[in-house]
Amino acid sequence: MGSVAGVGWSDRTLARTAVVITVAYLLATTWAMQYTSYDVWGALIVAPVIGVLLTTVIRRTFTGSLVELRRAAFIGIGAKLVGTLTRYWVAFDAYGGLSDSSEYHRVGRVIAGEFHRGELSILQMLPHTTGTRSVGEITGVLYAAAGSSKLAGFLWFAAMGFTGVVLMVKAACISIPQFARHRFAWLCFLMPSVVFWPSSIGKEAVMSLFLGAISLGAARLFKGGSLAVALAWIIGGSLGAALVRPHVAAIWLGAVLIALLWTVLSGRVHSLRGDRRIVLAALAAAGLGALVMVARATIGLLSSPGEETNSLSTRVSDIFQLTADRSNGGGSQLSLVSISGPLDYPGAILRTLTRPLLFEATNLATLLPALEMTFLVGLALISWRRWCSLPSLLRQHPFVLLCFMQCVMVGIAFSNFANLAILVRQRSLVLPSMLVLVCLPEWQPKARRLKRTRQLAGAH
Repeated sequence: MGSVAGVGWSDRTLARTAVVITVAYLLATTWAMQYTSYDVWGALIVAPVIGVLLTTVIRRTFTGSLVELRRAAFIGIGAKLVGTLTRYWVAFDAYGGLSDSSEYHRVGRVIAGEFHRGELSILQMLPHTTGTRSVGEITGVLYAAAGSSKLAGFLWFAAMGFTGVVLMVKAACISIPQFARHRFAWLCFLMPSVVFWPSSIGKEAVMSLFLGAISLGAARLFKGGSLAVALAWIIGGSLGAALVRPHVAAIWLGAVLIALLWTVLSGRVHSLRGDRRIVLAALAAAGLGALVMVARATIGLLSSPGEETNSLSTRVSDIFQLTADRSNGGGSQLSLVSISGPLDYPGAILRTLTRPLLFEATNLATLLPALEMTFLVGLALISWRRWCSLPSLLRQHPFVLLCFMQCVMVGIAFSNFANLAILVRQRSLVLPSMLVLVCLPEWQPKARRLKRTRQLAGAH
């Protein structure tokens, strides 16, 4: 009876606490509606809805053996909220509204207004352009459905970015045996770059969602799951990413293609029947065609007018130079990583992925990312046993090869970024793939592995 009474008292206490919190929240919302603008109090209306949606995503994503990761994800929601509010303050207070988010918000409000006035149909309102304009169109669709509060827009986009990280965590955990799941989940949900950058109305949040979808689709494909479901994730993620940043979509598709080809050609990959090998070979060929199309679209989008008649190598070189010129400014310049030949690639990749380190920090703006990167490098150094297992895992598990190739290609493609803020912001998209490499199973000497195998055999 005592235990039953205790449970009843606990339930009553929880119910009363929920009622108190609800009443306090409603009072705070009522006060905010009277003394603040809709850009602020509109967020209080949608925040509970977003919370319920994210809770549902977490519960449906982390099931079975992954239930233990829910705690990290729920704490990650709190960290994401802090990152979103900080990002909002930086965009509209510290920068005085001089940010890309302001333009996306303006375009979104215009599109939503035209839709509600009957000037745009649903089909006309759907995102159909590439690059910067597409983010404004995505914002317009969101505002047409949920209202055009500025802070609420930040919360919706932050939820997109968070969902992408959830998908990436699940993809890695179901793909790599003996993976350090808890370490990876906590790192992904709490790393400052992942918490801060994909938390505003902008490209990073949308790209995080779509790249996470590609990763989960690839994980399902490599693990022998349903081809239809896997392809739905990959194709949907690729189309969405290509709308916003086609060059990043090309990198992720290229990594998937390389891992897919290895899956088809390697005899080490398990659970692949002959008929499935044929299907995957056909998918690899189709993926190559899709990659070529995305690459051509990327080159066409990034090329300057009048360059259509230039050779492919000339146009690619001009794009790299143009990117360096455009990113060289804003008060956070970086010296470009020199690449004069293939021997320079390893150093260039490593420096691009880890800049700046603590000794390179010159002010507060550079100190924060320097602390993060120094922590990551230190973690990699003390995790040397995990790095030692990388060569064998690259051969045995396509998802590890996928993440490794993403890091390699991003390291090369972003090496010409001359602005720290741009580099850190876009590098946040590949940071979960980098974290995979410090959460691999620990390498063990052959004699130790044999002893462990015998112990397990004896136990059975």
